[in-house]
This record gives sequence, C-alpha cells and structure tokens, in this order.
Amino acid sequence: MQENIDKLNEIPKDITIKNYFKEDIKIVILFWIVGMSVVGTVVLVGYVGFKGYSLGYTISAILKLLGISQGNEYIFQNLFINNVIIVFIMIFMASYSIKIVKNFFVNKANLKVDIFKYTILSFLICFILVMICFISTIII
Repeated sequence: MQENIDKLNEIPKDITIKNYFKEDIKIVILFWIVGMSVVGTVVLVGYVGFKGYSLGYTISAILKLLGISQGNEYIFQNLFINNVIIVFIMIFMASYSIKIVKNFFVNKANLKVDIFKYTILSFLICFILVMICFISTIII
C-alpha cells in the first residue's frame, strides 16, 4: 500500500491540476444546466447522495487499511481538499436548485432573477474550484 502512495506523489503537478480542473468544471456546468429543471433537481439530489455515500465508504475503507494516523494523513492529502469540498459545493448547488423549482411553482415572476443568481453563483463556484485545484496540488 505504501508503494502505491509513493507512486501518487510522483505524478506531475500540472497533470493533476488539469485533471482536477476538467473534472470539477464539468460537474459544476452539468449541475448548472440540470439544476434549472424540475426533473434535474431530483437527479442532483440523488447524485449528491450517491457521491456522499461512496466518499464515506472510501474514507472508512482507507482508515481500516492504513490505520487512523496514516489514514487521516492520506485522506487529507488526497481526498479532503478536492472531493469533500466538491460534495459540499454539490449540496449547496442542489439546495439552490430546489429553491428555484419551489419558486417556479409559487412565484413565476422572480424566476429570471433566481436563474440569474444561480448562474452568478455557478461562476463563483467555478472560480473557487480553480483556487482549490491550485491549493490541492501545492499541498499534495
């Protein structure tokens, strides 16, 4: 297991930044597009639940294999910065999507304003993700 961890540290940082950036931006754009529909909101909530469950299972498996001290170090370096923060961002975007859908049925006049706020929020989240990509590659 330690050999695999050492191999992860040999990956060039520019490749890591590109991979994190492509993956995270794709997720935010997909959430932005799907989050503006009624059916898409259900899909977002299901995806967030699946991602949270699989991340929790991964963390518990790593702690079981490596022990608490080495496991926590490995989790913080390789999982926390990118994946855990992404899950919280997904939860935030899914909850805002639910708010848009509720406002669609209650007050259709403010729908354009809500979608504009959701778009600005998505761009802000993209900027935050770019910063997280750089920070995570510096720490790793």
